[in-house]
Amino acid sequence: MVYEKNCKPYCGRIGKPSPYYWHFGFSFLPYGGSIIIDFPVSFNRILGKGKHKAEIGTGQVFILDIRGGKGGYLRGTIRLGYRFEPAEKRYYLKFAYTPFYSYLYNFQYNHWGGIAFGYYLKK
Repeated sequence: MVYEKNCKPYCGRIGKPSPYYWHFGFSFLPYGGSIIIDFPVSFNRILGKGKHKAEIGTGQVFILDIRGGKGGYLRGTIRLGYRFEPAEKRYYLKFAYTPFYSYLYNFQYNHWGGIAFGYYLKK
């Protein structure tokens, strides 16, 4: 489950849609005896024109381990993705490589990615 919000028009050129957007969400993953819930927040930019676009971004992910007893921790994330968004339609499809990295007390890097289908309520 993800919510994306485009910036106000002042983030982009006057009178044109902004290529920048905020990304909020959560995911649920049963993993080895634990239940892991994460809450990503990131700031992204859409690059390109037409229906084929690229996405780049960076953010933070709060990860909560409910049953494993490890508590919660914070990790950084980056986004490198592809977005298919036909101009005349209200839907889009995207694929992204979104690895997590830990930087607080020891460096760890976890490969991650995803596929998303989205629908604009207003376009």
